[in-house]
Amino acid sequence: MLAKLMGRSRGQEWDQGLRAPAETEERPREFVLQSPVPVYTRTFVVRSWPNGGEGIWADLLALDVSFRVRFTVVPTAFRWTLHEQTRLRRLMRSVTDVRRMDVAAAARPEEVRAMKAIRRIRDAILYRGLRAVDVWCLVTVESDSPENLEADAARVVAALRARGIEVQELRWSHGPGFGATLPVGDVLLRGARWWPPHTGVVTAAAAAVPADTGYAGDPQGIYIGHDLENHAPVLVDFRREDAELNTNAVVMGASGEGKSTWLKAVTVAGGLLDGWHVVVLDVDGEYRALCQRFGGVWIDLSGRTGCYPDPCRFAPPSGDPGEDAARFDRMLANVAQVFAALLGGSPHETELAAVERATHDLLRAAGVDREDPATWDNARLEAARFSLDAVYHHLKKMAEGGDREARRVVAKAWRAFEGSLRGMFEEPLPPGPMPGRLVVLHLGNPNRSAADAQSLAVRYILAIQAVWEWLRQNRVRGHWTFVVVDEGQRVMQNPILAPQVADLVTTIRKWRGSLFLATNAPGPLWKGGYGEAVWANSALKVIFALEAGQVDELARYADVPPGVLDAIRLQHGTRRAVVRTGVQGWVQVRLSLPAEELELYRTRR
Repeated sequence: MLAKLMGRSRGQEWDQGLRAPAETEERPREFVLQSPVPVYTRTFVVRSWPNGGEGIWADLLALDVSFRVRFTVVPTAFRWTLHEQTRLRRLMRSVTDVRRMDVAAAARPEEVRAMKAIRRIRDAILYRGLRAVDVWCLVTVESDSPENLEADAARVVAALRARGIEVQELRWSHGPGFGATLPVGDVLLRGARWWPPHTGVVTAAAAAVPADTGYAGDPQGIYIGHDLENHAPVLVDFRREDAELNTNAVVMGASGEGKSTWLKAVTVAGGLLDGWHVVVLDVDGEYRALCQRFGGVWIDLSGRTGCYPDPCRFAPPSGDPGEDAARFDRMLANVAQVFAALLGGSPHETELAAVERATHDLLRAAGVDREDPATWDNARLEAARFSLDAVYHHLKKMAEGGDREARRVVAKAWRAFEGSLRGMFEEPLPPGPMPGRLVVLHLGNPNRSAADAQSLAVRYILAIQAVWEWLRQNRVRGHWTFVVVDEGQRVMQNPILAPQVADLVTTIRKWRGSLFLATNAPGPLWKGGYGEAVWANSALKVIFALEAGQVDELARYADVPPGVLDAIRLQHGTRRAVVRTGVQGWVQVRLSLPAEELELYRTRR
């Protein structure tokens, strides 16, 4: 057989220097040796690998299939030169500009892939100090008939895919592919060099798995830290479009242990780089500098500016018939929610009925008919000056006319419209799509008085109403959205805010989103009620160092392995976190970022 390989095939020479046997035929999808016994071969090139692992060839070896695998590893041709730096900056600028100019547009997939590939190999070389290599891997399947070859090839592809290996069939190149996988074939795979190599690191190639050495996390996604066991970066694919698993996250840790830095690096920087839209509900205003640095939109709902998302306007049509048909009822419910918060969070049904009667009266006067969507026009509402203030003053008229329910509503809501809180509703913000890919809603830091807590509840409800509308608009446009709730220990103990967040976390997956809730006092998450709903519906658990009593609570109420609890107890001062990724179990990570990037995420300045 080897002697025949030195012959010719219709006078054509192979690129790698060998000559095809005399009786061969190269077809678009196979290479055929006609003599002495017909052999049909098909060759594949590996295009992507799993993020590490063991026994990745095990399923293939168990098949009753004849095949050969050939690796070739050479020093990489990639160099981090001025040309590559310029190329990466241009790709990043191109992708960013497309998204900035049209939020509904998507960057070219080939540009996004090239940008990510260059950035990953740059990080391996510059930040991790690893040597890089170029790797080719070809797989040749052999069979005794075209029909069996088709079946065997399909089984091989399926077995490799089950292990996370994606292959691509060669086209009009099965002759060179056949020769390249022979034991005495082309050592450097010169016949396959027109296929781009997989560029990886030396440690990975040495393990015959030309991908990174990590095993935790997903093959692609957002960087959440380096695995402390093998120093490999851990990625999480928060989209997971092929699975129903939610990707909400609870992030907990004592003050100063790295919780805020991790949250900003993953959700803001990581999310924006991975194409997400990001909404931050910021209590203390600590995201302002980061928002400005990333070109985000800062909206101050703290009460100082009087800005608030206006619940008294119709949302623009989203294109979803079911959602658009409910725009009238959503506006009515939003107005009622705000008054419910002003009434203490647990108003009587008759009080809410009075609010809705007043709202209906004003809408009818403005020419808006619930049964006629053509009248759901904000121009009518603006002409009639329909607002929260208008609803309140109409309730006053109803109260003066003897309506006892309206009288109780006016008494409880007086401070918000005529008293010390009246500045909250001076600058309404119209509804619509997100005004940018990063929006930070500054809600203000409440004091301990019940009055301030009530005003915070109103601001949170207004903010969450805006978030819901942005989720609807983003889903129609094909966007994914992160919602970040900071200071969760305050939120989950508030009887008005807790159910709002619990409702969001249980349904956000359907709206192409993920919710991150950060807290330094995790107790409310385990003791029933709304906190338990947040914990149960968050597949990702990110736990930094906790106080001893909090670790004991974690052991008592949550299903955390003893070894993980021991690791948490030893994390003080290390800025490490144990993470349950939702699929692969627990892994301990630590962010490894350049000093200038860490400076962006500092909380205390």
